[in-house]
Amino acid sequence: MAPRRLVIVDPPTGKPITAVN
Repeated sequence: MAPRRLVIVDPPTGKPITAVN
């Protein structure tokens, strides 16, 4: 099974952050 990939875009920076749990 592949790990969960959560993509969050920071409002202040506007850069997409990919967090792999």
